[in-house]
Amino acid sequence: MKDYVALLKDILKNVEGEPGWKVMGIGAEQDSPGFAYTIGLYHNYEHPEIILFGLPIEIALTLLNDVGDRVKGGEVIQPNVTYTDLVQKYPVIFKPIPNNDSDTREELLGIAVRFYGHVNFPVLQFIWTDSKGKFPWEEDCEMKTKLCQPLAW
Repeated sequence: MKDYVALLKDILKNVEGEPGWKVMGIGAEQDSPGFAYTIGLYHNYEHPEIILFGLPIEIALTLLNDVGDRVKGGEVIQPNVTYTDLVQKYPVIFKPIPNNDSDTREELLGIAVRFYGHVNFPVLQFIWTDSKGKFPWEEDCEMKTKLCQPLAW
């Protein structure tokens, strides 16, 4: 309980202060990839929160903080638009996650759900490509990239 209270205080410090959001990293388990997500982008900037699956947590934290910096600077990340300036030369895309499955949202975004008090906040899935620049839904995409990025949208 003490650790949970400390976590909530840290989230509030980051969301209400600087930088204006917190990135939560969840380590991989045997049957599911690791992932990370933002808390506070919607609260402070009316921008969807972002969730990213399948990359090492340190990389995911860096990428999501980079996105947070862009949002804080006034950029609105557009869904279904390919970005080529976020991950070196590799394209990425953001897909909106529907909020019609509250159990899945609670499971994936539990701390954010507790922060907002409900599941009805917008979320975009940050989807990255394999080493050949292929998205998980493309035929020639590497299997590892497909398996570690559940398509939550």
